[in-house]
Amino acid sequence: MERLHFNGNGTAHGGVLSSLLDNAVGLAIQSVSGAKAATTQMIHVDFIPQSPRNSSAVTGKCCIRPAAR
Repeated sequence: MERLHFNGNGTAHGGVLSSLLDNAVGLAIQSVSGAKAATTQMIHVDFIPQSPRNSSAVTGKCCIRPAAR
């Protein structure tokens, strides 16, 4: 990430992190299902207190539910 991705506190902006999460989950769905595209119907992100500035570790948990038909 570059400085332009940071908020006024000098930490990663939540919108940037949410976009990265959305993209990562979409790619994961495509790789598992073989689908050509995946559309986010809803995304909910809970943020925790900031990590140290030089931290490069990010963890997450995702629950994917099959689309209703």
